[in-house]
Amino acid sequence: MKVLVIGSGGREHALVWKLRESPRVEKIWCAPGNGGIAAEAECIAIDAGDVAGLVALAERLRPDLTVVGPELPLVDGLADAFRARNLPVVGPSQIAAQLEGSKNFSKQFLLRHNIPTAAIVGVFENAEEAAAALKDVRYPLVMKADGLCAGKGVLLAADESEALAFIDSTLRRHELGPAGRKLLVEETLQGEEISFIIVVDGERYAPLGCLLDRRPPSCATSRNDYQNHRRAYSQRSVCGWHPLPRVSFYRPDDHFRGPKSPRVQLPFGRSRNPSHFRPA
Repeated sequence: MKVLVIGSGGREHALVWKLRESPRVEKIWCAPGNGGIAAEAECIAIDAGDVAGLVALAERLRPDLTVVGPELPLVDGLADAFRARNLPVVGPSQIAAQLEGSKNFSKQFLLRHNIPTAAIVGVFENAEEAAAALKDVRYPLVMKADGLCAGKGVLLAADESEALAFIDSTLRRHELGPAGRKLLVEETLQGEEISFIIVVDGERYAPLGCLLDRRPPSCATSRNDYQNHRRAYSQRSVCGWHPLPRVSFYRPDDHFRGPKSPRVQLPFGRSRNPSHFRPA
């Protein structure tokens, strides 16, 4: 097989590294790749967000499989464009990719299908309405810009001043651009975060196992205590544990009310039935 991997980060490097281990893979391209990936695959200089350019590249190379890493080209319909040309691709359709591309879309999907999730304060496009909604909330509070923001669109607000500053930067000064035109505000989830990862094709699925991350513990009783937990969490959030020795949703803790989903992510899946992902 000849495989094209799209992207240039650590995720794509891991994909290239693992693909190289397969005896079925004889050639790997990575577009655009990076210096580290260049030691393991042929890198091709191209913007990973250039859907038309990537389609033209794939038509020229004719890979047996393309694996898309970044969210942006998926949200812009790259996988659909490949399938329309009978180019095999691992990646969700444009409408399914909205689960990653829009926090509000993902939240409404969870609510519509009765999947337990963090309680929502509201979705706002107006700064004054967002600020008014903060009067009766409990901190810490999670605030999410709706669109893709390269990891800069979420704030764990410790108090009202931080929340108001984030509202000002997103909805008044538009520092996050179009991705920050809507703001989702919800409760903070405490405790262990388990990601259950599966590969799907619309009809079949294969579980890849669980990964454990950790959110700040609920024992924070002061602002300084909470800030220390938040700082420790942000430093640890780049890693996780796998495999897990067990997964159990029972815990003798008065604060525990069962598992909840903070979000749904779809970097490598698709649905054959787009109505599953209809806009709310």
